[in-house]
Amino acid sequence: MCVYCGGTIGYLTCQLDHIVPQAGPGSNNRRENLVAVCERCNRSKSNTPFATWAQDCGISGVSVEEAVARVRRWRNIQDGRAQSAQLRRLQKNVIARLRRTDEDPEIDARSMESVAWMANELHHRVQSAYPSAEVAVYRGSLTAGARRAAGIDSRVNLLGERGKKDRLDRRHHAVDAAVIALMNPSVAKTLAERSSQRWAQRLSGQEETWKSFTGATPGARDRFDSWRDHMLRLTELLNAALAEDRVCVTENLRLRLGSGNAHHEIVRPLARHRLGDGLTAVQVDRASSPALWCALTRQPDFTPRGGLPPSENRVIKVHGRRVTADDNITVFSQKPGDDAAEKPFAAIAVRGGFATIGLTIHHARLYRIEGRKPVYAMLRVFSHDLLPYRRDDLFSVPLALQTISVRCAWPKLRAALAEEAATYLGWVVVGDELEVPMESFTGGYIGGFRKEFPNITRWRIRGFESATVVKLRPNVLAAEGLTESVGDVAKIVGRGWRMSVNVLFSTHPTVVRRDALGRVRHSSAAGLPTTWTVR
Repeated sequence: MCVYCGGTIGYLTCQLDHIVPQAGPGSNNRRENLVAVCERCNRSKSNTPFATWAQDCGISGVSVEEAVARVRRWRNIQDGRAQSAQLRRLQKNVIARLRRTDEDPEIDARSMESVAWMANELHHRVQSAYPSAEVAVYRGSLTAGARRAAGIDSRVNLLGERGKKDRLDRRHHAVDAAVIALMNPSVAKTLAERSSQRWAQRLSGQEETWKSFTGATPGARDRFDSWRDHMLRLTELLNAALAEDRVCVTENLRLRLGSGNAHHEIVRPLARHRLGDGLTAVQVDRASSPALWCALTRQPDFTPRGGLPPSENRVIKVHGRRVTADDNITVFSQKPGDDAAEKPFAAIAVRGGFATIGLTIHHARLYRIEGRKPVYAMLRVFSHDLLPYRRDDLFSVPLALQTISVRCAWPKLRAALAEEAATYLGWVVVGDELEVPMESFTGGYIGGFRKEFPNITRWRIRGFESATVVKLRPNVLAAEGLTESVGDVAKIVGRGWRMSVNVLFSTHPTVVRRDALGRVRHSSAAGLPTTWTVR
């Protein structure tokens, strides 16, 4: 029966169709995206999502609900134990795709990566470097079979659901690596034979005896039993390492200036204002060049709060050029019309206009503003301001008040920098690990998250959202392992924890830097980044 219209089809007349097409070249060939249909429906639907095509195709029997009803009537053709749970899962996934109206996303870099290709490439390189070594490449399904056979998933104390591989805890990669390290050709062959028996017995409805199979020969059985003993010992070692926080999640930090785009590709027109009409303080901060900003702020009647008042006698000099009250000066503006209250944003002048540079933050400098109650603040340093210092220490070069980094900073920090009342504490970059005392965070999304994961204290910086907000995600948790897209845990792991810089760093977190082996680096003779605590 054609899934789309209900017409009769046979083995020689049916055609396979992709329920939801994929944008760009290629197709999603997963089982739940392929159904048997008649030639007429396949030709008419073409490269369109089924739910969109079904609305106005005009073919009798074609509708989303009728197609869903046909899928729900699917039955297994084998007698006995024939994977009823798998059938229900397949029906659920097919129905979800029948209701889809948007295309699958285009193939990206990650989806083009082939684990098999990478494994074989590594195989050849290792074999070339060590010709006498025996190098083997195993399928991922054998690793899964090894975990099941040894009971690793139910014994290792990872975060998430016990009894199956859970991708919520990033440290499952370390477990897989340890399992592979204990693999040998004999055990791999036995695991492959167990897997073959398992599927054959389940499809045919036979009694399942594959679990008791440990090898085809006495030698293979001995090696399999010995391997199981080693895996049990591995479980003890992994749990001890997890309990002592010795299985670390690391990430490479970008410390050099990047070679990517220096600004956004869209160039917008500059806003023009007559100099004699005056400018608000935020308009001055959006001046199109550091030289213009300096010329405006050095006027005797300029104030950081009130800006530059109107004056028909106003005269300034920019790069030696005389600008009078009747001349226009240019500022960055993303708002048409009145921009008197628009806040400063990161941009640079480009080809007679301007382009934003908000995504080119190289690092953030942390300061403590002294006073009766110290306040912590962050200065986002844009790569554009560091270009003249490419060969210097980028984290300590001076940043003048006219740089776009300082002009876009929190006003209280700007004032403290101008008055030299801010103490420089250190720097952080996207990807840095923070050890945060969590006792004071009990409300909102983070409070709900802590009820589920009370022992999570390590976080990873994922972005500098604004001059006063930093975004964090749990260091060991991955969004790909979430089983639900709603709730406090999903919001923190998926979208991130957006936190006030002052509140976060008032807890005195530790910025953790590690070496290539995951060990905490407290000092470095080579000048590499070291661990430090916010004071």
